[in-house]
Amino acid sequence: ADEPSDWEDRSGDACEKYAAEAWCTPEGGSGQGWREEWGAIADWAREGRSALDACCACGGGRSTCADEPQGWADASGDDCAKYVAQQWCTSSGGVGQGWQTGWGDFDHYASGGRTALMACCGCGGGARGDADSRRCMDRPEGWKDASGDTCAKYVEQKWCTPDGHKGAGWSSNNGDFEEYEHDGFTAFSACCGCGGGVRVGDYQGAADSAPAEVHLVHKNRVTGEMLVLGVRFKYGSEENPLLSRLGLPSGAPAAQQGADVHGMIDLSDLVQVFRKGYFYYEGSLTTPPCTENVHWYVAVEQVPASAAQLDALSCLIASTTRSAEPINSRQWALHRPR
Repeated sequence: ADEPSDWEDRSGDACEKYAAEAWCTPEGGSGQGWREEWGAIADWAREGRSALDACCACGGGRSTCADEPQGWADASGDDCAKYVAQQWCTSSGGVGQGWQTGWGDFDHYASGGRTALMACCGCGGGARGDADSRRCMDRPEGWKDASGDTCAKYVEQKWCTPDGHKGAGWSSNNGDFEEYEHDGFTAFSACCGCGGGVRVGDYQGAADSAPAEVHLVHKNRVTGEMLVLGVRFKYGSEENPLLSRLGLPSGAPAAQQGADVHGMIDLSDLVQVFRKGYFYYEGSLTTPPCTENVHWYVAVEQVPASAAQLDALSCLIASTTRSAEPINSRQWALHRPR
C-alpha cells in the first residue's frame, strides 16, 4: 500500500500520477516518462518522502521485512541486531558511522555467502514483503569488476545509486563504469545496489530463484480446470531456441506491443526438462483475475539461455511477478525420476 495513502509530491502530484505517466518504475527508478530536465525524483520529495519511498508503483510504500536467513551472523559471530545497534550499516545499504575503516570491507565478514547488506533488514537487505516482495540478487552471484571490486564495495563506497546512476563516492577520474566491465557485466547490470541484479518473485523458498520464467497455461474446455507448466531460465553461453523464435535478443516487439510468429513453435525440447523432476502444488494464476485451484507443475532444472536474450526480455517486461504468497495450508510435492 502507498504510505502515506494520500501522499503527494511538492507539486501536488500523487502516486497515481507517477504510475499513469510512467515517471517511475516498480523497481524504484525513474521511468520513461520522467524528463531529465526535472532532475532526480528525490528532488520532488515532500516531508522527506519521494515517490520512490511512498508509492507502491515506484518500489516504495508500506512493506514488511525479515532478516534472511533468520538468525544470520557474520564470520565473527555478530548478528543483524549488533550491526544496527552499533550503527555499522545504514538502512539504505551503506556503511554506518560506527564502522571502522581499519576493519576492511563487509565482504571480509560474509557468512554463508551473505554479508550484512544482503541478510539484514536494518542494513537494507533481508526478505521484504508487500511492495518490496521482488527481492533482488546480484547477478552473476559473486560478481567482481575488472579491478576485483564487488557489488558490496560499490554500495559501501557510494560509487552508485539504487536507481542506476553514479554515486557521490565515484570520482570522475575513475572514468565510466563500462571501463570496469567484467564477464559482460558492469555494476549497473550486476549489482542490486546499483539498479541491476535479478528480481525474484513467485517461487521463493520452493525452488532456486531464476532470472526469467515461461508459463504454459492450459485449460480443459469441458471442465474448465486449469494447469500451468512453469519452466525457469538460467544464464548460459548459447541462445535458447524458443526465445530465438520469439525474436530475442533482437527483433522482438516493443513493450506493450505484439507481433505474429509464423510457423510452428516446437515446445518439446522445453518440456523435456520435466523428465528430470518437478514441483507440484495447487495455486493460482499469477496475473488477474488470479484464478485459484490451478494445478502447477514447475520444472526443477532450469533451461539455459544467453545473457543477451534474458537481458532483452527483462527490458521488455520489467517485472510480472506477484508478491510472494504465504504457504498457509497449501501442500507441495517434489517429484524426481526413479
